[in-house]
Amino acid sequence: MQGCFFLLPFSGLHASNPVDSAFSRNIISVNLASPFDPSFPRFRIGYTRLFASKWSVSTDMGYGKYGILPDSAFYTNRPLLNDYRLWEIRSETRFYFAETRKYFTPYAAVEIYYIHHTQNMHNDTYMPLHDSIAVHYSQADYLRQKYGFNLKAGIIIKFSSHIAAEFYGGGGIRARKNSFSNVVYPSSGGTPWFSDLNYYFFEGTRWNLNITFGLKFDIVF
Repeated sequence: MQGCFFLLPFSGLHASNPVDSAFSRNIISVNLASPFDPSFPRFRIGYTRLFASKWSVSTDMGYGKYGILPDSAFYTNRPLLNDYRLWEIRSETRFYFAETRKYFTPYAAVEIYYIHHTQNMHNDTYMPLHDSIAVHYSQADYLRQKYGFNLKAGIIIKFSSHIAAEFYGGGGIRARKNSFSNVVYPSSGGTPWFSDLNYYFFEGTRWNLNITFGLKFDIVF
């Protein structure tokens, strides 16, 4: 989910060329979807540099903390706790298609990213990496590291020479690594109920498909 685009003025440029040397090539973007992530809300802003007529590179940084965002946790029994922290970094390379319409610019992109999420868990269960019996605990420090890549497509809707909205979506492959430390009062359990098989349950690295989509607000300067 990257916040970058090439914004054309409403006149004076050919629609097939999303970049013109007469205009600035720096873009600041604000992701409007990430604060309302149903499980891990965070703020995300990005900076983009246009370096060719149809290419750009960008970097996005994200940060989430309890109390600065609405708690809309997807799992009703997994509300955000006071020590919830999330950091992320994303890098994206884009190609802008030629012969685009005057006010719309479609693009394709490749994105790589890394997410670092910590939270103290209470009265819960997890499945150890090299074991088939679940462990119940009264408290544990949880660390989630997620990294991967996405292939994305999007469209930029230009409102003026400096303001635009952007819709995007795509998918890719990701790895999620869960780890638990400082486990208090651990005890062995049995086979977990289906309701226990949530995002936090399995320790270790698990590969899976990833879906991304969102909305951004962009400013060119």
